[in-house]
Amino acid sequence: MPTLVSPSQLDSLFTPQHVAVIGASAKRDDAGGNQAIRNLQSSGFGGRISVVNPSGGTIEGLMAHTAIAELVDRQVGVALVALPAQAVLQALRELDSIGCPAAVVPSAGLSAEHIASIREFTASSGMLVHGPNCMGLINVSDRIPLWIDEGILMDLPAGDISLVTQSGSAAIFVARSAAPSGFSKIISTGNELGTTTADYISWLAHDPQTAVIGLVIESIQDAEAFTTAVRTARSAGKPVVALKVGRTALGGLATTAHTGAVLSRDAAYTSLFEAIDVPLVDDYDELASTLQCLSMLGDRTVAGTRVGVVTISGGQAAMTADLADGLGIALPQFADATQGLLEGLLPDMPVHNPLDAGGSVVAGDDAYDKSLLALAADDGIDAVLVVLDAQQTLSMAELEFEDCYISAVRAAAAQHPNRPFVIASSSSVSIHERTLELAGPDLPVIRGIRNALVALRGAAANSAAIIRPPHRQGDLPSATTVTDLRDRILRAESLAPTLRDEVLAAYGIPTVASGTVASADEAIVWARAHRFPIVLKIASPDIAHRSDVGGVVLDIRTEAELQRAAEQILANVRLEAPGARVAGFEVQEQVGAAFEAFAGYVADPRLGATIGLGMGGTLVELIGDAAEALAPIDPMRAARLLSTTRLGTLLRGYRNLAPDTSGEPFTELVSRLSWLAYDLGDLVKEADLNPVLIEHGSGRVIVVDSLLVKSADTA
Repeated sequence: MPTLVSPSQLDSLFTPQHVAVIGASAKRDDAGGNQAIRNLQSSGFGGRISVVNPSGGTIEGLMAHTAIAELVDRQVGVALVALPAQAVLQALRELDSIGCPAAVVPSAGLSAEHIASIREFTASSGMLVHGPNCMGLINVSDRIPLWIDEGILMDLPAGDISLVTQSGSAAIFVARSAAPSGFSKIISTGNELGTTTADYISWLAHDPQTAVIGLVIESIQDAEAFTTAVRTARSAGKPVVALKVGRTALGGLATTAHTGAVLSRDAAYTSLFEAIDVPLVDDYDELASTLQCLSMLGDRTVAGTRVGVVTISGGQAAMTADLADGLGIALPQFADATQGLLEGLLPDMPVHNPLDAGGSVVAGDDAYDKSLLALAADDGIDAVLVVLDAQQTLSMAELEFEDCYISAVRAAAAQHPNRPFVIASSSSVSIHERTLELAGPDLPVIRGIRNALVALRGAAANSAAIIRPPHRQGDLPSATTVTDLRDRILRAESLAPTLRDEVLAAYGIPTVASGTVASADEAIVWARAHRFPIVLKIASPDIAHRSDVGGVVLDIRTEAELQRAAEQILANVRLEAPGARVAGFEVQEQVGAAFEAFAGYVADPRLGATIGLGMGGTLVELIGDAAEALAPIDPMRAARLLSTTRLGTLLRGYRNLAPDTSGEPFTELVSRLSWLAYDLGDLVKEADLNPVLIEHGSGRVIVVDSLLVKSADTA
């Protein structure tokens, strides 16, 4: 089980009775410590504030202590350490010695040595350390800011959204954008040398003032702890939405197997969030919109992504349809009863989803109001999205015209309290205060149609968030067998063909008949015991991709051809990889006509292993046909991945150019490989099964070439 800080331990960070500020200055009122004191004072903090500065004197109206030791009997609940990087560790040690349970460290510019020392301190001391390189945290509900920035967020309205970000500036932007809904906690975690995002998610799951949790994530320290924390929030009925930043910077990791070039680190994060049903958004606006929507909808559940759309113009309808298609939002046909009712209400207008019902208001009747009620009553619709003009730049006359639409939406929402209604402004610029006031606190008005659709998608994902651990097939290796495999891998210099094939066989992954021989003569003996045609490959611990150096010859049909192939391979290797150690040859039976696929994984020490599948062969990287998920997965999940690839299309008999072929044996193989990754990924960092041949028609699979890469730290 992962280790998370207990919620009761974190209470001191959010509800302290005594805050000590270490590092405020009597000479510079722009120092972070000074600003933190002013924030506490202006917020009306009712507890005690102490200041420590070696020079003493008066700082921000408070008499300063000259040393941390002077606070020994003062029961400090939390310290804010706003010191230069080189002074942070000593301050933490002194705070620990007086029994201070927690510290917020905004200090930036720490060297690798400083970071290592602070990490070691937090692990051994038991003291909670928040940061460093952060802005701090704000308990908006109770008006307790431990925040070093100018009081930019001090006037936020209290609400039920809590935000955890590693970046302080991200916290400011998102909080300001979603401010109409109000916030409970703002947490900027920084480098997370002590407390982590997972710890705060777990704490927020128990916080009665938090109903919705938003995340801005640069990296995750421990995927298992993160997953556990999200599950805790789910069990408390609290939706979680995430923005993962730095996606492109995480790509392009140096890898050995082809799979590593096909699967990026971003795929691992995406797969992790997908596995635990945390919806991902692409930018701050989408995150703010989704949080606002979830907060304002409250207990009204968006059961799915079937959205009924009502607009006031044909252009809005067309644009909404385009955006919905790109976001995976379904715009279903109306039920027959709904269709008939709408056709009666709007006889001169086309009736379809999205519905252009704007002209009905101009006519002066109640067709618009009744159209909204009709959509709300349609059981084939999970939510109603109403697109209006609500931007800040509208004139008063234009706003008054829009009032009738908003009033109709409010009335429909009141008559159907279990049907979620969301208003989208047609523009993403700021929304006029008049519109927000008329809509009220429980009707979301979102800036921009795309943002509103993303918000509904996020709400639907949270409603459907059920963690379903994959079922482990009964014939997979037992715990005893896995332990034995791990011992053998640890002792081995590399995963040579014999051990590699034994590992694959233990997981029921079928490989072509093969053997390792020392010479061409031994290869001939092997061929006589099996059958031609055969394939000959160089056997070398220093050559990962043998075809790249001319180390593979296919379709060998006679002993003479086999002798010549061995000589040619050795000559090629001497030319292309002169320093490579040669152990001999790998000889295999050649398999007949089949589709070429690849399956593989890349393991990350924090996130676990990302499994991938798609079209295979020597052009796998060029083709780039990969679908990914976080291991382990069951065959059903593998089948869903396969259906999204060109390989899946081909297996279904694409344009009669290829026979209709079962994908079940391949998805079973992928599932088994994912369990290998789950069990052994810390020792075997990459696996590349390429090609995996899928027999036409039956779908029978066999691995023709495979590479397992041992982790460097297990050598």
